[in-house]
Amino acid sequence: MISQIEPLMYAGGIGLALLATICFNFAPLLMKLALNRMETISGKTFFKSLKAMFTSKKWLAGTVVNIIGGMMYFVALEITGVTVVQPILNVGLIVLALYARRMLGEMLNWKGKTGIGLLVIMPVFITFGSVSAPQALTRYDAIAAFSVACIIIVAVVGALSKKIPILMACMAGITLGFMSTCLQWFTLDFFAIINATGSLIKGFMAGFFPLFLTIALALVANLFIVQTGLQKNPAAIFNPVSGAINMITTVIGGILIFNQTIGNWWSYGIGIAIGIAGILLLSKYQLKVGQATSKPPVKQESTVKAPD
Repeated sequence: MISQIEPLMYAGGIGLALLATICFNFAPLLMKLALNRMETISGKTFFKSLKAMFTSKKWLAGTVVNIIGGMMYFVALEITGVTVVQPILNVGLIVLALYARRMLGEMLNWKGKTGIGLLVIMPVFITFGSVSAPQALTRYDAIAAFSVACIIIVAVVGALSKKIPILMACMAGITLGFMSTCLQWFTLDFFAIINATGSLIKGFMAGFFPLFLTIALALVANLFIVQTGLQKNPAAIFNPVSGAINMITTVIGGILIFNQTIGNWWSYGIGIAIGIAGILLLSKYQLKVGQATSKPPVKQESTVKAPD
């Protein structure tokens, strides 16, 4: 039986998702400041880079902000499910735009303003989409097929990213989307046992496998793929691309694996379309800003005169 979510709980889940996305989009900015001063991350220098990350105050601050966002994200997932939470996470791109404006001292152009406006109103349409609560996993063939598809796509895109660095954002988006799907699986098993027995230990035991997958994917995504991608690409471009791919991956997972249904496809579809349009407009604005600030400074001729 498909159950609907109480309106107040639904609103609360969306509120937590909005707070989580602020954290998720501000954290990479702090990390980017630290990564700019480190050597290029690769398989050979990974452990050296890892040590540099954990000894950097700015990188650690970004990690703490990410963890705080993760806790709110965890609760939001339990309340509304990935089909609702993931599209809303793109609203946090506003943080990137405002941060760029503050640091660069430039006014937002019409693309930036329009993109922000679209992302602000997107949650309203998602809310009226009347998405059902996620159901417990029963189709293990679906999660298996979904996992294999994600792994194959990440492998192919990873090979191409050596020549096209921005494709690392696609790798990150798919990996994080896969991680979110596993986390949704864990929350459903965990809270089902908690509600039935009241035992935290039994809850963790019931959800051990999806929790293991979640942690493994989080480590691979956040410690390698995201950090390498941020080092090779502007954060203001990397995050929107990663967020869009993440959204698509998790929405597919929510519908196919957890049997979430959309009560009002018109409203939900308009919300998704608005979100994608906002991401594209904001990405174009940020790309223009990134290109403007990447130009090397003009060398000034010395005005010091030689002694007579």
